[in-house]
Amino acid sequence: MMARNCATGSLKGDNLWDLAGAFPIYYALGLREINMKTKEPIEMISQDLFNKHWQLKEPHILCHPDDFDDLMSIIDKTVLADIVQ
Repeated sequence: MMARNCATGSLKGDNLWDLAGAFPIYYALGLREINMKTKEPIEMISQDLFNKHWQLKEPHILCHPDDFDDLMSIIDKTVLADIVQ
């Protein structure tokens, strides 16, 4: 991995309104909201992704798909255990 002086990912728990506005920009930049449990990216925003408070039900990482495995490998295992159950 090469240092580029920029973020490569973001561990997130978005609300609908946080995700909806930025989603087209993320997508155009090649970034994806990737589910930490299933490793599947969000391709379309739908109601079933959110709980009753309109927060994502599952933890996601916003990143380029090529960076997902690297980011998952460096997330502190205790943090990961708390997030992905």
